[in-house]
Amino acid sequence: LAEFLNKTLNFVGNDKWISALAAALREQFHLYCGCDEARRMCFMCFGITLSKLQSGMLVVDYLQALFISTRHNSITEQTVRFGVESLAEAVGYVAQGHVDIVLTKLENVTKREHVRKSSGVLGFIRDAIPLRPVLGNDMLSLRSSVLLCYGYVALHCPLDLLAMKLEHVIMRYLTSYFDNVEEEVIRRSLLITIKLIAEAVHPSRIAYEFPFRARLLHYVTEYIRFERPEVAYTDLRKLAIEAAIELGKLNPPLSDSNIHSVGTTFAGVVLPLEQVNSDSEMQTLIADCLLQFNAWLLENLNRSMTIGQLVILLKLFLPWFVSTNAVHRERAMECCRLLLKHFFDHVDLLLGQALSFPTFGCILAKFAPRTFDCSYHVRVASLDCIYWLFTIATVNLGHGRCYQDIIVDKLKRHTELLDFSSPDSQTRLMESLCEVIEQRLPVEHMQQYMSVLTELLTDDQASVSCAAAGFLKSILINRGSMLTSEAETLFNTLLTKFTQQKMCLQTYAEALQAFCELGRHHLTVAMNRLLSESLPLSHAVCDCWRVLNRDSTMFAMVLDYLFEMITAEFDTDNEHSLTECPVVPLSSVMATAALKEAIHASGNFWFFAFCFLSKFHFSLCLPWGVESNTVLLKYFPQLFATLMLQCGRIAGGVVRQRGASASRANFKLSPLIACGGIVVTTIRALLVRARQDDVLFALTEADRWNDFDHPYHYPDAIYEVSKAIGMHYPETLPAIAAQLQEIASRDSSRCRLVLACVFSAFMKFCSSDDEQFAQTIVNGLMSKFSDPELLIRKMAARGLGNMAHCDGKLFNYYSSLTISSMLIGLEDSSDFKDEIAFEAMQGLSKLTAKCMPDQFANVLISVVLAIRPFFEKESGAIRSVAFNLLGNMSRFGRDSKFLEQVHGCMISVLLHLNDEVEDVCTAAAFALQEMVKLLNCEQLTDLSVKANQIGKEITYAEFLKEFASILVCFVEQVDFYALTCSNYFKSASSRMRCNAALFIGYFLGVVPDDLRNTISKESILSGLIMLLKEPEVEVRRAAALAMSYLYAY
Repeated sequence: LAEFLNKTLNFVGNDKWISALAAALREQFHLYCGCDEARRMCFMCFGITLSKLQSGMLVVDYLQALFISTRHNSITEQTVRFGVESLAEAVGYVAQGHVDIVLTKLENVTKREHVRKSSGVLGFIRDAIPLRPVLGNDMLSLRSSVLLCYGYVALHCPLDLLAMKLEHVIMRYLTSYFDNVEEEVIRRSLLITIKLIAEAVHPSRIAYEFPFRARLLHYVTEYIRFERPEVAYTDLRKLAIEAAIELGKLNPPLSDSNIHSVGTTFAGVVLPLEQVNSDSEMQTLIADCLLQFNAWLLENLNRSMTIGQLVILLKLFLPWFVSTNAVHRERAMECCRLLLKHFFDHVDLLLGQALSFPTFGCILAKFAPRTFDCSYHVRVASLDCIYWLFTIATVNLGHGRCYQDIIVDKLKRHTELLDFSSPDSQTRLMESLCEVIEQRLPVEHMQQYMSVLTELLTDDQASVSCAAAGFLKSILINRGSMLTSEAETLFNTLLTKFTQQKMCLQTYAEALQAFCELGRHHLTVAMNRLLSESLPLSHAVCDCWRVLNRDSTMFAMVLDYLFEMITAEFDTDNEHSLTECPVVPLSSVMATAALKEAIHASGNFWFFAFCFLSKFHFSLCLPWGVESNTVLLKYFPQLFATLMLQCGRIAGGVVRQRGASASRANFKLSPLIACGGIVVTTIRALLVRARQDDVLFALTEADRWNDFDHPYHYPDAIYEVSKAIGMHYPETLPAIAAQLQEIASRDSSRCRLVLACVFSAFMKFCSSDDEQFAQTIVNGLMSKFSDPELLIRKMAARGLGNMAHCDGKLFNYYSSLTISSMLIGLEDSSDFKDEIAFEAMQGLSKLTAKCMPDQFANVLISVVLAIRPFFEKESGAIRSVAFNLLGNMSRFGRDSKFLEQVHGCMISVLLHLNDEVEDVCTAAAFALQEMVKLLNCEQLTDLSVKANQIGKEITYAEFLKEFASILVCFVEQVDFYALTCSNYFKSASSRMRCNAALFIGYFLGVVPDDLRNTISKESILSGLIMLLKEPEVEVRRAAALAMSYLYAY
């Protein structure tokens, strides 16, 4: 109609007739007060007519009539809005022929508005007070009318004057209102005006680069932020997007940053809108907003139909994928689907020419896990997006739109799986998607694909995060070997995710499996990364170690690597004494801690737990049923040997941190890391996994667990566990011995000590059936007798003593060599604490139980002479074992020379029957019973039986008195007995001095008269007189009692 009227007036060309038509239309204004559309049509016709008038005065008058006829103060907002828009549209048409008059009129209206606002008696006071002026509804309506008028004026302004009027008049006026837009009606008018201005300067109308576009675009995004993000009460969102669409059509095209900024703003106010009833007005507004937002997206995509532009627009919605509101995710995914499909339908294709899609892997990784979203609509849209994404990628390779990829087309047939109605629907969907991705994902996009998947491992939705882990595991199974330089980065990322502890349990299980699959291809990189962690190991690192050992192949490889680290990382250039505190490299301790976790993984329980937690049990997942326990048993000898050596090397030691020099002056010790405790737990784990419950029980009963980390007691702990292994797992002994000899370094005193401890325990289980093993053990122990370290010689003596447990053939073969070595141990000059002597005497005692008299004949006297000094040692254990050995040796003494030794030891044995240590009393009683059997005195033999009853059925004094009365019958030895006993008057033990005094009194009191002259009375009496002066009451009493028996002297 407007075009018809415009052409009609041009055809008529009669100003009088046009004036009459304008007057007639003016008279019609009052007829349409109740019909807004008709009134708007009337105003439009009136404006077109005025644009053809020649008389400027009439135009001014009629413009005034338009403003007067517009209802700016109606109660109904819609009526005001129609009136304002009708007025603005009419004024715009007038500007087609009288742009200067219209702009002048608008300026005058603005001035009158200002006058009305400032008028009144107190107007000057209001101007002076810095308060925001409050406008009435009529003033707001008038201002919005003027603002709209400027927009329509720009739209209808003659093109030759448009640029000048915009820059010098229209924009100058609008600028004063852009920053003061709290009133909704003003924002609305400005948005429409901006849209109209953008339409006016569209490149199809005028060759003009609009200089205010960036500024107007900024105002558009600012105005939209006034709206509540979740509720739509007005159409301001729609108007803002429409304005942005028109501004985006101008030249030059918007930059990527501008598109991202504007798009992010629009997405932030459109996507969060709440769902309402479908028949409500608000739902209509929401639908309009979404429709215009989609139009804005497509406009920007059409402006630059490139992969880069597509990616920029898709990235607007990626943050919304993680929203907790399903509606937000659905809308974001729908927008992505729209963009992808539109791009495929409209992109210009060059057959045979491949194009780059640099972010394909990143976008794919964002879509793929969403096919397992909680919302069905999100799942459907995600699958469609994946389909279009692969289709676009195929097209980018140079194929036409008609090309059908059989692999990608499979995705269309899996829509029915998205409802998750059947129990295996998720598994089948995962299998299908993994198959497509594995076959169609380019190698160059794998890194970004996996990087995004690792980010999604901590998604708020458990189903999505678990799916991300499933996709990651799948791609690593099939293509993990292709990752060379990226493997370490991926390991770091996964470990960081694990330690953050933000994953749900199922996702954690799936992600650990993915870690394992990557480790399957890059095991060394994985182990080095895990070994770089700090102690104590976190739960996540422990789980990583365990999952790496889920099957026999990887378990064996891990063990070999850790063995190499443990044996290679020690400081072999500096030899330290056994008494020094060892300094342990942290890398070796880390390897031991890792070994513990690897051993833990060999059990079935941990494996079954993760199978249960795994969400996707599909064919791409390698079977978890391979048990590593068989490999553990195979490696048991090497494991045991390594841990024993490790225990010996670091017991009671401190750790040298990474990067520190081996020199003690160049590093700081860290006492906070209990490296020995790590070895203990590893030993325990090994025994548990090897099902050596009896060994565990034996160590617990012996209370040896804490001794493994004790700086002095660890040899006994190693001996104890080795003895238990020999008793309950004897088939491993030869292999353990071989491993120890292979691993142990001859330059390390601690290694030699461990070897001695283990071989000492193993000696007990040697047999003539395995002569090679027995020879290995015996030779190893014999070589240790010449070792410079006393503790090593001590353990060697203990081991040779265990020869008594061997079978007769083996014992007879090595008995002479063993006894000779024991005798050497008794005479060790550097054995100041009698440690070697103790072991030698204990071993000789055990050997006597199995030896024949002829085997001891040559050394019998030498042994007795060697052990006599130990009768008076301060240690009760030494005295006890010495007396036991004396008793055992008495079995072989039949000749006169040995009888001399019996008489020489008799007094010591008698006195120690009342020793402070109970064990010494028992051992002395045993020795006495064995010795008197050689004296052929039936009375002494019968009396010696009572030695075990001293303190119970008979007192020591009574026993001593009765024994002395019989002992005096050995007349040749009377003086010798007396002098020997008197030597004990100077004993350091008050108990021994008492016992000596009692014996000398009882003994000399029963000496016959004819023998008293043969006794050295002076020295004995002087000794008793000295005892009378002792500070101990018991000593003085015993001396006095003894002298009471000497009245005859």
